[in-house]
Amino acid sequence: MANMDKSQKEEKWGQILSKVELTSVKMLLSQQAELASFNSNKVEIAFSSTWFNMIEMRRSIIENAVKKIFGEQTIVEFHMR
Repeated sequence: MANMDKSQKEEKWGQILSKVELTSVKMLLSQQAELASFNSNKVEIAFSSTWFNMIEMRRSIIENAVKKIFGEQTIVEFHMR
């Protein structure tokens, strides 16, 4: 993954969050997760292990939001921090 500055990640994270269709999921991600890194074919989202199951259960909602920003071929990976 290429080095990127914090503002780039925050901007992309904001774009992803804006495409999350459920308000509860958007709130969960904005409070408990962050965009770890991204490039043209992969997006890595990091969050505390405490929230893993809750976020994993909403994977399809999160993937749909990511694909609206990055395209259908984008791989979404979750990482615990």
